[in-house]
Amino acid sequence: MNNRLSNQDKRIHHEVKEGEMSRGQAAKLHGEDHQIRQEERAMASQNGGHITRTEQQALNQQENTVSRQIGH
Repeated sequence: MNNRLSNQDKRIHHEVKEGEMSRGQAAKLHGEDHQIRQEERAMASQNGGHITRTEQQALNQQENTVSRQIGH
């Protein structure tokens, strides 16, 4: 999950640099990624440091939503 978040962070910065995304939009997406990361940590802490397959699928769906908002 961390590699994916890092990749999305780079994509967001690139979009802003290229003028394809406003700083406000970038801040919103960074906030969504931060919320997903916090949710992942909370889930792991409830399961002895592990995330269930169902939880991983839910997190992936949330990240897919953010990814679609970033663009290409």
